[in-house]
Amino acid sequence: MTVTINDGTNNGATKSYVVTVADLVDEDPVFAVSASQSVAENTRNVVTLSVTDGDAADGNTATYAITGGADSGTFEINAGVLRFQAAGGANYDSPGDSDSNNVYVVIVRATDSNSNTADREFTITVTDVNDQTPTYTAT
Repeated sequence: MTVTINDGTNNGATKSYVVTVADLVDEDPVFAVSASQSVAENTRNVVTLSVTDGDAADGNTATYAITGGADSGTFEINAGVLRFQAAGGANYDSPGDSDSNNVYVVIVRATDSNSNTADREFTITVTDVNDQTPTYTAT
């Protein structure tokens, strides 16, 4: 770009400038996994969390934290995996979610390396497994 000083009548000195526009690292991460998950009862791990990010500088990496949801106290994040705190997962036959319908709700926040964030509300449905021991009664 070249700028010329002008007093309205006469042109004065001319100066050239180079303007470089730098890309801001301002893109929020975007969850790359579905908000709706389904797991069989007695399964601990629900989903491996991942994001994409429009800013190449972020490298599509993020840290994750549970920030809310009716059943947030039931979950934890370990090595990027959203999972039940209980080692045996959830028991379909004895629901532990807030409204006892085997549908758990938890909100996870992803934060990229430049502190841009995104929240995702996960709905986890626990499905039944035939895990009842049969009994025999002789008559």
